[in-house]
Amino acid sequence: MRTINRPTLTLILLAFAGCNTPITHEARAHLTFAEQGSLGAMHQMAWLYQHGKGVPQNDTLAVSWYQKAAREGFIPAMTDLGWMYENGRGVRQNYAEALTWYRKVIDDAAQLKEPDSNWIFTNRKFEHQSFQESLDWYTYAINDGIRIAQHNIGYAFDKGRGVPINELEALKWYTKSAERGYPGAFTNIGWLYRNGKVIPHDETKGADCYRQAAELGDMWGQFNLGLIYAYGKGYPTDFNKAEYWFRKAENQGHPGSKAELQRIEMLKRKASGSSIMSGIKPILEPITK
Repeated sequence: MRTINRPTLTLILLAFAGCNTPITHEARAHLTFAEQGSLGAMHQMAWLYQHGKGVPQNDTLAVSWYQKAAREGFIPAMTDLGWMYENGRGVRQNYAEALTWYRKVIDDAAQLKEPDSNWIFTNRKFEHQSFQESLDWYTYAINDGIRIAQHNIGYAFDKGRGVPINELEALKWYTKSAERGYPGAFTNIGWLYRNGKVIPHDETKGADCYRQAAELGDMWGQFNLGLIYAYGKGYPTDFNKAEYWFRKAENQGHPGSKAELQRIEMLKRKASGSSIMSGIKPILEPITK
């Protein structure tokens, strides 16, 4: 009897389930390469299913593809699989399992000596890229997987997810992530400076970290930098700059930005707004990936 491979069977089952979302030509091409063993294509299929891009949105199938690539040692897939476990997407939420994958990223990255030539060859063939373009993309993907894993280990210690709360350990991992340029790490280091429990309280250094995060495009960094300028905590009050950064955060979907923009508009109309601003504490929920 002819055996139907798992991905093809999945597409058949989705069709019988009455899913009307069309599967794009690009997604089918990625599927073909994934079935041929391309780890990059497996990871891409997982991402497509997770976000519903070119295929019906399906977290369970996303996890399945992440697992296939992660078990073969593809670092970006390990990081994303950890995130799925951390957030209970497609699997039962399991902080310990998430940490296991994040730590595996760090361990495997330390042993990584040369690029995955098979992944680069497949990527060149599909994307019609030069060797250097494919190598650059591979390098970026590996670095991104590492820095996100480092950040999320820090977040686990910050919030006690699968491990006891340890802000000093959180700072260590946030710093490692920030050294690789991860925007969210700067945001959370900024919070630790303003919190002042494990490092000396320093409003200006906290503001500097928020600025770095904001300039790198982090939504929470932009929002918190807006708060810094709105209430003069770390930098001098500047309503125009506050409005600018709140607007940036709002454009990325930050839930608190609209209210802050309205407040800034109100403060601009008043000759003296200092009494309204006093005692207001910026709100930050440290972010995961």
